Amino acid sequence: MKVIEMRNLHKRFNLTNRDFRHVLPFILNIKKAAFQRKEVDAVSGLTFDINEGDSIGLIGPNGGGKTTLLRLLAGIIQPTSGKIVLHKKVTPVLQLGSGFQNELTARENILLYGNFLGKKNSVMKKRIGKILEYAELRDYENVKLKYFSSGMYSRLAFSVMIDTNPEVLLLDEIFAVGDMYFEKKSRAYMKNFLKEGKTLVMASHDLKTMMTITNKCIYLVKGKVMAQGSTKEVIKKYLGDFKKNA
Repeated sequence: MKVIEMRNLHKRFNLTNRDFRHVLPFILNIKKAAFQRKEVDAVSGLTFDINEGDSIGLIGPNGGGKTTLLRLLAGIIQPTSGKIVLHKKVTPVLQLGSGFQNELTARENILLYGNFLGKKNSVMKKRIGKILEYAELRDYENVKLKYFSSGMYSRLAFSVMIDTNPEVLLLDEIFAVGDMYFEKKSRAYMKNFLKEGKTLVMASHDLKTMMTITNKCIYLVKGKVMAQGSTKEVIKKYLGDFKKNA
């Protein structure tokens, strides 16, 4: 069963500095050509289907279009052309702790983050104890987040996210969510998540993680698809290109 369909997907960004484009030519008598629109294709012509139970990796150098693609799938930004068809609700985790407030306690932020992910307060209140237990933060329920370490902050956000029982996850470089023990626990969660036939789309530079978790990959460079298919073959292509350009 198809979960996500992408057809001839394009996303173009205008990088022109609008504040100076119209004023400086008059002040400095600079040729108009120097201030023409500068555009860049972050995703260019991608066609791809994601099926139920797939685990898709997005790889490539910085600026390749990985995060842009995740934001398109999440509905945060809209494509310039082409289309995306979603057959199931997606849960984007593009930045752990989005929506958290440092002046609120862990308990208050669990309720807030739950609302951010579409859950009612009445439901989240029943889950607070379990979430804090999983995050190893039971003793910090009434402590404001501004006193949390970065690891504690990330553990709390990750624990709230997985407690919402998502069916399709969009992840952007989020596995380093605490100490080695908690990272191991989060990876185990992802393996169980996939065993249940759920769907994952994940961007990462960690090729070892990609090999162990994903079954398909898309390799992007400056918005263009260099390869797509089985994770093993796509990573082989990526490493080959890296060696050529090193």
